[in-house]
Amino acid sequence: MQICFAFISLLFMVSCVKETTEPVTLSNKCTPTPLPSLMKSINLSDPNTSAGNQPVVAVFKFSQELETYLDTNCKAMKPNCSVNLSIQNATAKKLLFDYTITYVAGGNTWQYQSYSIIEPNKLLDMGVVAKNCGWISGGNITVTTNNITYQ
Repeated sequence: MQICFAFISLLFMVSCVKETTEPVTLSNKCTPTPLPSLMKSINLSDPNTSAGNQPVVAVFKFSQELETYLDTNCKAMKPNCSVNLSIQNATAKKLLFDYTITYVAGGNTWQYQSYSIIEPNKLLDMGVVAKNCGWISGGNITVTTNNITYQ
């Protein structure tokens, strides 16, 4: 009986040692999960026209890609976030203009400044304008310009 008990105890200890010495990998669990893309459009009016007659000259189309880690063991992993911009010329003329984009959501802010030349009725892909995880649909985005030239 004592030999049987000793043998069972030895088998139990071997199985415990075997389980604790195998490497634990989180790579399968720490795979980023894409969330649905977010979209937001902002109309840009010509500031040089009268206040009551400011036609939309361009549409700024923002899209946001978000990837996060759903597994609670991966909380230390930072999410991947990017905000992309496309600008649609809404006129029948070539546009040349500078612009500033400002995003504010509580204490989360970012700003992007650039200059674009867009052919009539064309869409210009500006690519990534921010690596920010603030939800564009929930924040306040403003687009301002100082000068628009038509050709």
